[in-house]
Amino acid sequence: YSAHPIILLKNFYGRASSLPFGPDAIWDLGREGSAEYLAMNGQLPVNLDDYIDRIMAMFQDLSYMPAAAFGRSETAQASALALAMEMMPVTQRVNWKRLQWKQGLIRYVDIAARLEEAYGVLPFKRSKMLEYIIEPQFAPVLPKDRASTIMENTSLVSGGLRTIRRALEDMGEKNPNMQAEEIIEELQKKVELGIMKSPQELGGKNGSGKGGSPDTGAEQRDLTK
Repeated sequence: YSAHPIILLKNFYGRASSLPFGPDAIWDLGREGSAEYLAMNGQLPVNLDDYIDRIMAMFQDLSYMPAAAFGRSETAQASALALAMEMMPVTQRVNWKRLQWKQGLIRYVDIAARLEEAYGVLPFKRSKMLEYIIEPQFAPVLPKDRASTIMENTSLVSGGLRTIRRALEDMGEKNPNMQAEEIIEELQKKVELGIMKSPQELGGKNGSGKGGSPDTGAEQRDLTK
């Protein structure tokens, strides 16, 4: 538009081709004739924002990418569950691709083991691989809700449905085995120092002692003598 401006002639009855072009050119347009650049005067012929939003929506629909993937969703910032629901098309597509990637990676490991065995550099027998299940570890697609993850693991460990090591691993601990040992040692020290009570002393609805069922073990032991 800047290189080839459009000139609009009004009330001019001559031939536009006869008007001279060049620096300092003067046009005789008659008494009522006028000329001006064809411009929008700051007013666009269409709503540019709506047009761009429409184009972006078409891109997202064709690429299976929701608005949350581009950081343009307000509802996705409400909670991790809302983000997971909005990003479900992406996660489903990634999981589908990872099924193929998993088979390819397992085959790649087998080919690498065969090559190392052929060159005599495999540090173990290849038949040993049949005793193990190769499971590629992929990074999570969405960020985890740290608070809900901690609450979930705390509840499972307290209920005896998950070990401390497994809970630490789920929360992203780099060395869960060593960390679990340190936690158990710390709990034992607190019980020995009297800072906290042992599970036997705390009792519970199914446990013996204060707050739980009465301890009938002594009576039963006396009867068996």
